[in-house]
Parts: sequence; structure tokens; C-alpha cells
Amino acid sequence: MFKNARTCVGIGGLAIVFLLQGCGKSDDAPKVEATAASVPVAAASATAHSGKPSVEMAVAVDSDTKPATSFSADTPKLIAFVLSKGTKAGDVLGCTWIAEDVGTAAPKGTKIEESTFVGDKVDFSGGCSLSKPTNGWPIGQYRVDAYVGTELAGNTKFSIE
Repeated sequence: MFKNARTCVGIGGLAIVFLLQGCGKSDDAPKVEATAASVPVAAASATAHSGKPSVEMAVAVDSDTKPATSFSADTPKLIAFVLSKGTKAGDVLGCTWIAEDVGTAAPKGTKIEESTFVGDKVDFSGGCSLSKPTNGWPIGQYRVDAYVGTELAGNTKFSIE
């Protein structure tokens, strides 16, 4: 069902800071594509766990587009941008893409893909991408979990409409 290509890469800190600077704010305005530097960001909220490494996260179609919490079924690729806190160079950050509820397309909580990357500095940033499945994105609810090592550090949710 979820056959696709995925990548996980380190991303320049400045670009990800622009993408994540508004995490947790709500935005009911229509989706408008713009550069991250020119628009206040209304990103998906991130869940963090105090006392341990944590992450801020947002999902977007690329590094120049405003993060969102919903995407169309024909979106070619999604990227989960991750900014870690409390991490050090050499820490491994993993992303797990999960289909929380996509109706009959897959059982609830289906793991779609997971990937990892290694931090190159303190409080590193990066992103993990997931390409549209061969038959298109099933309509429904999704989330991306981020792990530092084996510990859950945060997550973000989005929908395909």
C-alpha cells in the first residue's frame, strides 16, 4: 500500500528555524505557498518530553513552503522537518511515519516507513521525506514520531484530504 521512496537528510539550521518558528500556533487561513522567510509559520504542533532530548517538528512539501497540517492526496512528497534540543553530535535521530486512521486502506496505526540520521552538532536539525505511494495518499490521519536513540522525543500530526 505505501510503496514509496524516502530520504532522511541534515538540513541547514537557518532554513529549519524559519520553518519551525511558529510551531504550535493555529491558522485557519487557506493554504498559501510562500517562502519560509517571508511568512509567519503556522506549523503542526510538536509534542516534547521534558528532561530528555526533545524536538520541534513541522511537515511541509519542501523547505521553501509554509508547513501545514493538511495536504492533498496528490501531494508528491512530504518532509518532516525536525529541530532537536538537548542533543549532541553523534546522536541518532529517527523518524517513523504512521498512518493513524486511513479507513480501509490500512489498519489503524500502520507503520509506513522509518529512517534515521546522525547529528553533526549540538541541537542539530534535519528532515525525513516520504514520497507519495504508488496509488496515491490514502485519505485520513497521519503522524510522524521522532526518536533520539530509542526514546520518543516528539511527534506531529497531519491529514491527507
